[in-house]
Formats: sequence, C-alpha cells, structure tokens
Amino acid sequence: MTRILLKLLGLRGVDVQDVLRYSFDLRSFNNVVWLLPVAAIVAYIIYRTYKRAAPELPSARRVALGVLRGAFAALLLILLLRPTLELTIDRAARRTVAFLFDTSASMSITDQRSDHDDSMRVALARDWIDPAKGLGQPLRSFASGDLIARNDLLKAVLANPRLDLTGKLSRDYNLRAYTFASQLAEIPSQDARSWPASLTASGSGTAIGDSIRETLNRSRGQPLAAIVLATDGASNTGSSALAAADAARSSNVPLYIYGVGVSSLKDIVVSNLFAPDVSFVNDSVPVTIRLRGQKLQGRPSTLKLKLDDTVVATREIVFVRGTTEAINLVANSFGRSALQPYEVHSLINYA
Repeated sequence: MTRILLKLLGLRGVDVQDVLRYSFDLRSFNNVVWLLPVAAIVAYIIYRTYKRAAPELPSARRVALGVLRGAFAALLLILLLRPTLELTIDRAARRTVAFLFDTSASMSITDQRSDHDDSMRVALARDWIDPAKGLGQPLRSFASGDLIARNDLLKAVLANPRLDLTGKLSRDYNLRAYTFASQLAEIPSQDARSWPASLTASGSGTAIGDSIRETLNRSRGQPLAAIVLATDGASNTGSSALAAADAARSSNVPLYIYGVGVSSLKDIVVSNLFAPDVSFVNDSVPVTIRLRGQKLQGRPSTLKLKLDDTVVATREIVFVRGTTEAINLVANSFGRSALQPYEVHSLINYA
C-alpha cells in the first residue's frame, strides 16, 4: 500500500523506508458539516436545470448528463477547499563509498604470477573466467603465468563488465574516488568509467594511514558507508595504517582492502654493492654484492654485473636461505682510469 501511495504522489525516486503518519486537511474550509447542505443545493440546481431545459431527452440521458455536471461541480468545490495531505516519511540518507587507489611507482611493477590462484585472479580481472564460479574453475592455458603490471590489473578490474563493481554500487550509494601515494588527491570526475585514466603509478611513497585519515576528515558530517582501498603493499611513509584503521572503526566506517600484488611473492633484494672507487686501466677489481632472496630457497639464478652496457662478470648462484648472502665477483675496468659505478642488471632468472 505504501508503494502504491508513493507512486500516486510521484515519489518513486525518493528513498523512502516507510510512512510514519499522515493527516488530511482542508486549507480553505475546515468545518466539513457545511459541505453537506452546499452539496445538496448544487445537486438540486443541476436536477432542476436538466428537467426544465431538455424535457424531450430520455430520462436516462438526463440522469447521465446530470451526474457528469455534478461531478464537475464537485471537482471545482474540492479545488476551492484546497485539500492537503501531509505525510511524515522515514527516508534513508544516500551514503557515500570512497575509493582509494594506490598510484605509487611500485604499482607499475610487472609480477610473475606462477601460483595458480594468482593466475586465476588475473583471469578474473580480465574477464576470462566467470567471477561467480570462483577460483576453482578451469583456466585457459594461455592465461597461466600471464604477466601484467599491478596498475593495469587494477584498471582491468574497474573495467570488467561482468564484475560491474562501480555500476552496482552506484545504484545504492554515491561514489567518490581518490588517488594516493605520499599525498591524497581526489579524482574530480563523478563518472567511474574515467577513473582508470587517473591511475598513473608515478608517485613516491605509500601513505596508507595518512590517506585513510584524510578521507575520514574530508567526510566529516557526511554519511560515509565504506572505504575501498586498492594497494600493492604496506604503508612506508606517514602515520600508522593500523592506527588509521582503528580511527575508521571508531567512526563506524568499514575498510574493504583489495591487494593488487601477488599472494606468494618471490623477490630478490640487493642490499649493498662494494667496489673500489678508483682502479687502474685493465685492472681486475673485486666486487662484493649482498643480496637476499625471498621464497627462492634452492632455486638457481644468474647474477649479471654490468659496467655501462657491458657485462663484466656473471655468476650462477643458488639461494640457500632467506638471510643476506655475500657474493664475491672479479670485474675488469676495461681501460678506464676511474671505475664507474657498477649495476646489478639481471637477477631474475628463477622461473
């Protein structure tokens, strides 16, 4: 009954939960008792008019015409009385979902996704598999181990028509989007289809805690339904992310976090490189490299040391443990009187 009444009153586009109470009033004439004699006089005048003016008409037709004129007179009388229906409704305020997109430089990294679940997540983002069937469905062979930058993966999720993430949320919520690296910046466009163009992955730092706090501060006094955070790693600058999460919980704002990296990360970190600052022409130079491999125990790798564009030393290595290991190499200065800085160029042959 409430829905029918709202449609009759033209309130179909309003978020109404329920009609709490209603009242009916006549603005121009509050005493309803006087309506009865007025209506009787009007009906008598109409009856006498048709009885005298058209005696040749059949009685049934005169009655029909009298009823029509009476209805018209009643409508005029109702309009003159100015009837007013007042409704007190329970209306749900339309809340906002804030999206926070990580645009730090690490989002441009292309991960080697060797694990099955990581490959399935890429296939899901690119609309190669049905998102409703989960990660247990068969995966097409060309998708396994596919390489994609983290930033491109996030863009694929936003553009996936079967997920339709922003489209479904926009039916019930207002959407607002921000990018963040070391600072938070709002994406001015309200059209979610244009958001991927703002995801540049060129910022420095990942200030997750500061970004969450700034989003909460900008939404003071506004109903914020949730914060959706898309990032590839831990906060490395600004305030604590855990403290910011506690602040969001205190404000009754849930956090939904989408990790764009890989679940089983294989990584190599070169912590130090030691070499003499000066060497003689064609001199052999000792170089010590300290590196650490994560989740690569027992895996063979090739270490290449380059001077400018020339490979000056190589070493086949096997990661024994996750702690820092020192690798000693002998390089050649190749006719230079001053040794230029060396660079560890390639250390990723572990597939």
